[in-house]
Amino acid sequence: MPTTTLGPHTVKDWLATPEGEHWELIHGNHVKTEESFGNSSFAGEVGREIWTYLKPNPFGVVERNIAFCFPGIMDGDREGVVPGLCYIPNDQLERLDVEANVQKAVIPALVVEILSPSTSRIDLVDKVEI
Repeated sequence: MPTTTLGPHTVKDWLATPEGEHWELIHGNHVKTEESFGNSSFAGEVGREIWTYLKPNPFGVVERNIAFCFPGIMDGDREGVVPGLCYIPNDQLERLDVEANVQKAVIPALVVEILSPSTSRIDLVDKVEI
């Protein structure tokens, strides 16, 4: 079951959450979730399939555990998500800040959320809305 700390919190607050824990910022609230072995394994399988396609067709990259916030979309200072898997096309790669803890200028072309019973509402409603 996810742990929620009611806000309002900002991206700056989100970045101050403990390392090694999986926190997201949903509508100004901190939400802590756990990634299960099954979710992690399935995300890896999907990522390998996309990577297999991209190897001879280098249109972009597929990555896991990249944090994103989207300034200018909804309240970008109160939203921060970490999709299970994302595809970033080549035209977005030049905006990628490899030193940053959260990507603010990159918009992935595809995000994949692996649902679990404890976070399905967050994943299907709140994160889709963002």
